Amino acid sequence: MKKLVYFTVIAAALLAASSCQEKPIDQPEVLPAPANAANAKKLVLSDNALNIKSIEFTEAGRYLIAFLEVAPVSSAPTKAAGDMLSYLTGSYTVSGNTYKLQGFGSVTIDGNGVTVNPDNGTKINTTFSDVTQNPGSDIYTTVARTWKVDNSRITVNADGKNVTVTKPGCDLPAVAAELVNKGVKINPDRVAGYTVKDVIFTKSKTFVVEFTGQGPFVGEFDLKADNTFSYDFEGNSGNDFFNASSNGSVNYVAEDNQLVFSVNAVLKNSDGSKTYSGTVTMYMSEVK
Repeated sequence: MKKLVYFTVIAAALLAASSCQEKPIDQPEVLPAPANAANAKKLVLSDNALNIKSIEFTEAGRYLIAFLEVAPVSSAPTKAAGDMLSYLTGSYTVSGNTYKLQGFGSVTIDGNGVTVNPDNGTKINTTFSDVTQNPGSDIYTTVARTWKVDNSRITVNADGKNVTVTKPGCDLPAVAAELVNKGVKINPDRVAGYTVKDVIFTKSKTFVVEFTGQGPFVGEFDLKADNTFSYDFEGNSGNDFFNASSNGSVNYVAEDNQLVFSVNAVLKNSDGSKTYSGTVTMYMSEVK
């Protein structure tokens, strides 16, 4: 019997799947802590000339910088804009109390002070509040890492008929095109460029979906003691498959070393006059 850790999720997205059969819960499996668990931090900065609101270093060796309004650094690997924030993401390494951020520069922490030194920009010294969280839960230990999508299955109920598309990875434009070919009247242009690259959870309750052709969707999630899970994206983030809010489930399949993330979503038809319900399930492997 496959061993699962089961989590109930209230999500903001229409995600992913595969053909693997889910089994009843056996003994919970807990993954060992990710390589950078000890370096994971979330810092909220005081007012500064770079307009940085916060910097987070994830358990999986990724950084996420939230800028107020417009990010002043254009060379970072990934950028996305919401109502008030822009985001930069990439990988980091650590030497002593200095974090080296790929595509950005360095961040040095000294007590409650921080020095941010961009490769292309003005160095700043400011203070910060440490809002790092450690829920102390095996669920967070398992989920809080970076995941890549191995395969996905999307099912849409269109005019009383269930239509299913199964794809390697999670290429939403390809999914939308196949749904159209099968008679589902949606507009694939609304998800152009939205091929899922990575999905990131952190113990500081940050949730990120990265895409290969668009900037990331970034939000916060909360996993309750009863395993209910909720999250919301910042600003105007979201599309037909990743709605602003939704519900579903997350299961860790220990035997396959995969996280199964399945949520419900509502899709608009091509002229916006009708909506369709659907479910997406993604099978994801840890990025190491």
